[in-house]
Amino acid sequence: MRDFISLSLVSWSLHSYWTETRPVGLPYAFITHFIHDLPVCDIVFKLHHLLGVTVACYGILVPTTPMMMPTYGTEVSTPLFYATKWCPHGLRTPIRLLFVGTFYTTRIHNYGNALMAWSPYADPYPVLGIVGFYGLYALNLYWFNCMLRTALRSTLPFFAARA
Repeated sequence: MRDFISLSLVSWSLHSYWTETRPVGLPYAFITHFIHDLPVCDIVFKLHHLLGVTVACYGILVPTTPMMMPTYGTEVSTPLFYATKWCPHGLRTPIRLLFVGTFYTTRIHNYGNALMAWSPYADPYPVLGIVGFYGLYALNLYWFNCMLRTALRSTLPFFAARA
C-alpha cells in the first residue's frame, strides 16, 4: 500500500512537471504521505521525508518559486526504483541501469543546474528554501555515491577488497 501511495504521488508530480501546472493540493499530499511514512522508514529516509516536508511547505508558502518544477521532475527515476522490486530477476540489471541513469540526469545534473540558476534571496523565505532544496540535493549526492560504490564493489575486484 505504501508503494501504491508513493507511486500515485510520483505520477501526480510528473504530470505537473510535464504539463507545467502548479497543483495546489500536491504539496499537502506530499506532507501527509511523508508524515504517515515517517515511523516505518530508516534514518536516511526520515531525513528525506523531513526535507521533503520542508520543500512542500516552501511550495505552499511560495507557490511561484521556480524550484518546484525541477523538484517535481526529480521523480522520473522513482518508478524505476519500484520496478526493480517487482520485475523478474532477469530484467533487474537493465532496469537498475535505467534507474541510475535517470537518477543522475534528473536529481544530480538537472536539479543541480536549477539550483545554480535559482536565487533563494528573491523569494520571501530564503532559509526554508535553502535548507529544503540544498538538503535534498546533498542527500541525492549521498545516494548517488552509495549507488556508485555498490556498483564498483560488485564489478571491480579492486574496490571490493577496499571495504
